[in-house]
Amino acid sequence: MNYPRYDYSGHRVAVLGGTQGTGLAIAHAFADAGADVTVTGAQHLTGFYDADLSRFRYRPLALDHPEAIADFATGTDRLDVLVVASAPELPRHLGHADREFVVEACRLGLAGPTQAVRRLRPALSASVAQGGGAVVLTPAAARWWALAGDGPDAEDAFHRAVAGLAGGLDRHGVRVNGCLANPTQGPAYHVQIERHAPRSSGTLLARPRRVRGSLTEATRAAVVDLVQFLASAGAAGLTGQTLRVG
Repeated sequence: MNYPRYDYSGHRVAVLGGTQGTGLAIAHAFADAGADVTVTGAQHLTGFYDADLSRFRYRPLALDHPEAIADFATGTDRLDVLVVASAPELPRHLGHADREFVVEACRLGLAGPTQAVRRLRPALSASVAQGGGAVVLTPAAARWWALAGDGPDAEDAFHRAVAGLAGGLDRHGVRVNGCLANPTQGPAYHVQIERHAPRSSGTLLARPRRVRGSLTEATRAAVVDLVQFLASAGAAGLTGQTLRVG
C-alpha cells in the first residue's frame, strides 16, 4: 500500500519540544521529508537527552520564560513551519505564587505557545513556501491551556486560542491550526484520517492512512501525519481550525 509522502525539501521547520515523544517523531518525519529541522528543549546540551538529536539543529527554549522566547525569535530569520509540541513542565520547587504567575502569564498570552507564535510571526511571514508560513499546535501544546483547569473549559480555551492566533496572523500570510487527540488508554486499534483535496492543491495525497499498533503508537502516528498535512501546501486554505485524531 502506498502511504502519503510529503516533500519538504528547502523548508525550515522548528519543532518546539522536539526532543522526545510525539515532538521527536514529528521532527524525524519532517527531516525524512527533506526539511532543515530545528528542535528545542529545556536542557542546554543535547547530551542530557536519551534520543540521538544529531540530525537536527538544537536550541534550548523554555516556553514559560518570555525572555527566552524573545531570544529564540531574534535568532530566527525565516521559518516555513512552526510546530508547538512542548508541554508545560513547571519546576516542582516552584512556589504557589510563582506558579500562579506563570499560569496567568500563559492565560494572557505573555508566555507559552501564544507568545512563541506571536514572536515568530516575522520569521513565518518571511516563508517562501507555497501557501506561506504554517503553525500547528499539537495536543502537547494544548496542555498549556489546562494549567488553570482541566476539562471542557481548557479545550474550549485551546479552540479559541487557535482561532484567535489565526485571525491575527492571517493578514501576514501565516496560517494557524491545532490538533487534539483522544485519551490513549485502551487496546490496539486502527486510526484513520481522511484527507481530500484537488491534485493541483500542492503536496497532499488523498489516500486514507491506517496505522495499527498500541493505541498510543497509533495515535502518535496519526498526529504526526496530521501535522505534516496541516503544514503542507495542500492545507494552504485551512486556518483557525482544530482537528482531532483518535
